[in-house]
Amino acid sequence: PALNAQAAHMEEEETKRLENDRAAAQEERRRLSQKTGREMERAKFSRGELKLNDWERGKFDELLRKKLCASQESICDAMSFAFQKSGAAREISGLLKESLLEQDGGISVDTRIARLFLLSDILFNSQQPGVKNAFQYRDAIEKMAPEIFESLGRHGNGKAGRIVMAKLKKAVSSVLSAWVNWSVFDSSYIDELESKFEGHKISVAKIIQEEEEEQVCETREIESSETVKAEEIEMHVTKTSTVPVGG
Repeated sequence: PALNAQAAHMEEEETKRLENDRAAAQEERRRLSQKTGREMERAKFSRGELKLNDWERGKFDELLRKKLCASQESICDAMSFAFQKSGAAREISGLLKESLLEQDGGISVDTRIARLFLLSDILFNSQQPGVKNAFQYRDAIEKMAPEIFESLGRHGNGKAGRIVMAKLKKAVSSVLSAWVNWSVFDSSYIDELESKFEGHKISVAKIIQEEEEEQVCETREIESSETVKAEEIEMHVTKTSTVPVGG
């Protein structure tokens, strides 16, 4: 009987140990799962791949389509939301693109200009240090800008009046000039956007040719400058060496 009691006790202890081991293993799996989930969320955030929930999507739609106008306050409100939710930069950029491509429904030129100014302000602030994930907006804008400017050039499906198009052209020129001053894109890309708006086609070969011509001109200017300097040095040496040595 004493041996049976001892064996039963040992069996009970072994059962408890196995249960504790199983519980510890489950807890470790749960912890690793949570850690992996958080890491995946951080990775999605850094790529701008998070999704807006229904409330957030509705809020941005309100800021973009109902409240946005030429006022700086309304543009700042929409821009602030975009950067507060920069983890969803791709989705927000897509919604902004959709709004800028709208042609039907009698959308006014003032509305399209306000949305263009919002796009430009987001681009400017995407370059500022300390704004998390901001670069995602710059990359997205670079990809979608050609289609947007082409669409702006066809405002009203090509039936807009001269005064309306002049107003839109002024806004587009203002935005592109600002982008040049910010040095956010190279000059050939800005030329492409301008051509898209004007309805012109600009070939890659032409862009390369223009860049090569600019490089040739810069090289000639450098060579010319160096030649002038060499001539000045030679003249200086000649003037200071007119007295014979020992004379």
